[in-house]
Amino acid sequence: MKIAIVAPSAVPFLVGGAEKLWWGLLSAINQHTEHHAELIKLPSPEQDFWSLMDSYRAFSQLDLDHFDLVISTKYPAWMVAHRNHVCYLQHKLRGLYDTYHFTQLPTALPRLPSALEPLKALLERSRGDRSELEPLFAELARLREDRSLDGWFQLPSPLVRRIVHCLDGIGLAPAAIQRYLAISQTVAARADYFPPGAEVEVLHHPSDLPRAACTGYADLFTASRLDHPKRLHLLIDAFRQVETERHFRIAGTGPAEADLRARAEGDPRIEFLGHISDEQIIAEYGRALFVPFVPYDEDYGLITLEAMRAAKPVLTTTDAGGVNELVEHGRTGLSVAPEAPALAAGMRRLIANPAATQAMGEQARESVARIDWPHTLEVLLGHSSHSAPARSRGLGQVRNPTPNPAPNPAQGHRLAPSQDRVVPGAEALAQEKAQEPNQAIDQRHANPRATGRSRIVVAVDFPVYPPRGGGQARVYHLYRALARFADCTLITLCDDPAIAGRYEIAPGLTEQRIAKSAAHRKAAQRLDAELGASTGDIATLLYQHLTPAYAQAVAAAAADCHLLVASHPYLYPSIEPLAPPRLWYEAHNVELDMKCAVIGDGPQAARYLEQVAAAEGALCARADQVLVCTQADAARLAELYDMGASKCLEVPNGVDSAAVPFAAPQQRLSARQRLALSGRRTALFIGSWHQPNIAAVEALKPIAAHCPAIDFLVVGSVCGHPVMQGGPPNLCALGELQDAELALLLEAVDLALNPVTSGSGTNLKMLHYAAAGVPILATPFGNRGLCFQDGVHLRIASLEDFPFALNEMLADAGACADYAAKAREQVEARYDWSQIAQAVTARLL
Repeated sequence: MKIAIVAPSAVPFLVGGAEKLWWGLLSAINQHTEHHAELIKLPSPEQDFWSLMDSYRAFSQLDLDHFDLVISTKYPAWMVAHRNHVCYLQHKLRGLYDTYHFTQLPTALPRLPSALEPLKALLERSRGDRSELEPLFAELARLREDRSLDGWFQLPSPLVRRIVHCLDGIGLAPAAIQRYLAISQTVAARADYFPPGAEVEVLHHPSDLPRAACTGYADLFTASRLDHPKRLHLLIDAFRQVETERHFRIAGTGPAEADLRARAEGDPRIEFLGHISDEQIIAEYGRALFVPFVPYDEDYGLITLEAMRAAKPVLTTTDAGGVNELVEHGRTGLSVAPEAPALAAGMRRLIANPAATQAMGEQARESVARIDWPHTLEVLLGHSSHSAPARSRGLGQVRNPTPNPAPNPAQGHRLAPSQDRVVPGAEALAQEKAQEPNQAIDQRHANPRATGRSRIVVAVDFPVYPPRGGGQARVYHLYRALARFADCTLITLCDDPAIAGRYEIAPGLTEQRIAKSAAHRKAAQRLDAELGASTGDIATLLYQHLTPAYAQAVAAAAADCHLLVASHPYLYPSIEPLAPPRLWYEAHNVELDMKCAVIGDGPQAARYLEQVAAAEGALCARADQVLVCTQADAARLAELYDMGASKCLEVPNGVDSAAVPFAAPQQRLSARQRLALSGRRTALFIGSWHQPNIAAVEALKPIAAHCPAIDFLVVGSVCGHPVMQGGPPNLCALGELQDAELALLLEAVDLALNPVTSGSGTNLKMLHYAAAGVPILATPFGNRGLCFQDGVHLRIASLEDFPFALNEMLADAGACADYAAKAREQVEARYDWSQIAQAVTARLL
């Protein structure tokens, strides 16, 4: 078989993991199989958009019909058309995909000038067919001549992102690709990397570097391109905190070299080796004690494999992406929090006990022995089924949470597998429970009794990280704040087995996520159909026995805890048989009232409401403490369940005010110009797929129709509900946004709205609006339970008066600026999670 490996040649040329894969494949195929391979590369500059488009077009026109098989791994090489095309994907143009959120630019297209409307129409009509390429390239060629449009084609930008996604969708369409593979589970799990429904085989490949023989255990060594994503600065800062005579030797060059040398200045133990030959790299691996490697969300990380093949353990971080697919914490290396103190602790541990470190190295070598070229070719060329199938995160069916969401520095660490391996389902988790748990990532949390820290276990009926909806945000931020004083473990439920597992989501805060069984999920679907509403929480109350692994996990975690918290009442059947030292009930809402609003109170719903009331009432009776969001909720619970009000502790919803930048009026003007919003006024509503938010969107329709000069922007999962259909053209659904995207939008809009008229508890969106400095218009009900005063911190109006109030606020910029400043002050004084956690800790301790 004649095989073409098709690849881009970087301009300027450099050598990285991609080149090592191509060279290794070429050599292995030609030397160890009966096939013949050729590496075909085209120069692919990408310093600007038009050069990038030239590369996409060049690959799309490449004729390789004289080969029997084409293998592509990287953009834009997969634009080649061939009858037998296999994509072994390394990564897409990351700045327009998984790291785009760092730009703080929106994903949605802004209002475009008329000259770009034909291009927009082509993009919106695209269905991934190659026949679309020529019209698209022709239109781009026409626009290239109009220099007045250059600003719209800057890298990166929402329009460029949409164009590249469109081209990749055509090149990687199921009709164009015979098989999809990924170099790591991290790559396979990234959003929008693969077509919806594609089966993606995960295949770890070896390095083209010969295996280094272990010749000693002297210094720390790492080899890396010296740029910011590799985070050498963390390693330098950490090593400077470690008292040792060993040296830290760093090989490589790159744009951050001068800054890194300055950072290391004064510490003669830190040595920069510059560019060194493969022979020198092999020698350095051979004599190293261990290899630290801490990139952010690495695709794979050949340095990890090269070190482990040399019998050296690897020190990495929990957010290092593909590196953690090879490093098993405490066995073949260490995976710690991406912070200098945690890395310094890891270095001290590996240096202090060389014998244990050497034993880790031997286990590391054994663990990667199967990653070799014969096996890689056997799978890649289609003659083996040993690779691990993995569903692509491109399915579009589960947007949140994902195994590798992008980090928000203010929210803690990116979701990444901790020392406990990812558990694919309930049966596996039940087996996992019986095994001795591995050492904790952060050693100060390894034994709460030994450290004197309390241990809190929280039962939650939904996955928490990343926090998108109000319930997720409350659980994450409250227990993240409490984790300063106690070790907190969230035992959560999820629908997708692929995202089950144990995760370190913040220092001292772990999420152990259990996948619902197939029987549990089917029973929930039947209940939704019967009641005509989303009733997953009621289904969990009724059918959690069909996922026995959950009760087992809660029992195991609660066995030595100091406090067990039921967050919502729906998991009480798993909690009821347990006897923790203390039991608290965290009442996010008055659940009986909430469920009445969702499913009604008719005869069909009555028996289900009785079950909800029974669980909620039992928890109110048994709990030592009931946490409520508002005093109104406390009074209502006392009324329903004959509970003394003294049992209730008000724990209001809050916000991490330090993580939400306040945008003053001048900043808002600048942000609106950047997003091309300066021509119209905008009002924002954030809502999840939750009945009060659905009703609020319905209420916004006539308001938007009455105010055609204002664009009403709706963000959140409520955008996927049918209620969004049939609204006026100025009611715009933006969908679910990444944190950085939402932050930019909050900085740019004129007003924030909360038109809810039903529900319980308080609305977290109000605090987020206020922290960001967006002037707020709310209904009286939307402001319930909060200490915001009409005419001081915000405006309050009935739905009927919303149009008048909107126009009045937009006409009085001074008043709005005053509202926003005073609302932010109120948030910092009363609703910051750190202060709220202190009040809870006082009861806890």
